[in-house]
Amino acid sequence: MFTERSGVYTVCTYYCVRKFTLVLLCMVFLFGFAPEKNVKLFTVSYETSNGIVQEVVSTRSLTPKWHNIQDRDEFTKGKSLAQRIKEKSELPEIDFLIERIKNKVAVKPFDGNIQFNPQGEPRFTVTQQKVGKTLDVRRLRADINVALASGKHQEILAIVKDVQPKSEQEMISSIHLRSAFSTRCSQVPARTANIALALSGYNGLIVQNGQTMSFNHIVGPRTQERGYQCAKIIMDGEFVPGIGGGVCQASTTLFNAALLSGLKIEKSYNHSLEISYVPLGRDAMVSSASDLEIRNNTGGTIYIEAGVKGREVFVNIWGNYTPVKYKPRVEMTKIHDLKNEVIGVDCYGNPNYEQVIIESGKSAKTTTTYLDAYRGEKLVHTYKIRKSHYKGEPRVVRYERTECEAISEKNVNTLRALFSSSIILSPRIRYLLTD
Repeated sequence: MFTERSGVYTVCTYYCVRKFTLVLLCMVFLFGFAPEKNVKLFTVSYETSNGIVQEVVSTRSLTPKWHNIQDRDEFTKGKSLAQRIKEKSELPEIDFLIERIKNKVAVKPFDGNIQFNPQGEPRFTVTQQKVGKTLDVRRLRADINVALASGKHQEILAIVKDVQPKSEQEMISSIHLRSAFSTRCSQVPARTANIALALSGYNGLIVQNGQTMSFNHIVGPRTQERGYQCAKIIMDGEFVPGIGGGVCQASTTLFNAALLSGLKIEKSYNHSLEISYVPLGRDAMVSSASDLEIRNNTGGTIYIEAGVKGREVFVNIWGNYTPVKYKPRVEMTKIHDLKNEVIGVDCYGNPNYEQVIIESGKSAKTTTTYLDAYRGEKLVHTYKIRKSHYKGEPRVVRYERTECEAISEKNVNTLRALFSSSIILSPRIRYLLTD
């Protein structure tokens, strides 16, 4: 029994050796050389964010897996790694190793967060900066070359260098005042308080590139519960008392500052009537159904400073520098006829009555607002912002009897006597007395 088993073992060993030999011969035939003996070349230590890493580098760990002979021959020039090390030839495997270690070590520096302190000093500060890490590639390559040339296994410590973030001065110096716009508010305390409350939502606001600001979202509902007071608003084409009166002056001031900054106006609406604090076509009415939407298209972050100082309503917008200057332009496209509204009896054309103007009125107007972009003195682009229509306000008049018609009959003789004594009278009275 023992002999039979020994025979089986002998046969199995024979076939295994034969199979291995065939595989080895095939590899020599296909790849041109037999598998290299695995030789430890060096050990490299390097620091990562997770701690110290020690990596033993051998000929086998450096040899990539080939998918075809052409790639292998192009990469190795038909020589084994050991041969190329001995001949001090180029070693792409070492380049791959160094690149892999570099990626493991690398930590990008963090330049920090810019803190915006509107109306503060300093206005901008930088916090939470972090130092980065990078591999000293040149030093590591030199140490590896020394280790390979020695032919002995060596310990290599890869040098990791600090990468400093941008300085605070460099960060802040990139921020410039892009625009500043202000309007004059009335001396009505409730209206001024409403404007200040609305702009408080924008004061200190930081808007990233590509983000859109919604006035209604940022300011919120204008209600008494939120602190808004009663002041005049425009409703159905008339000035009437309403909660939140004055908020449109806040949105209008913001609208004009955004135009001067070159920001993209996504949505804006004009008032139904003319307003006094900005020219026609440059107002921005807001309500629960009408919003002002502005998108930051500057390519960088913008910082908004807004509020009320005395009777000045102001909005300042800070951001990256641009050589382009933006100028709003409004064209009057149509002026409609002014109509009269008569109080009392209409006596137009009657010579015995004179017209007295109670309210001068305003013509209805249609305007188109543009934003011109200049680089120096050269106009480089024109953006159409919107078309606006403003309702007219009728001229209010009444007719009164002229001075001569109001004279009673009993005074006629007295007037005749005055006329005969050459006392100067108005031409109209002279005409009546000599008629």
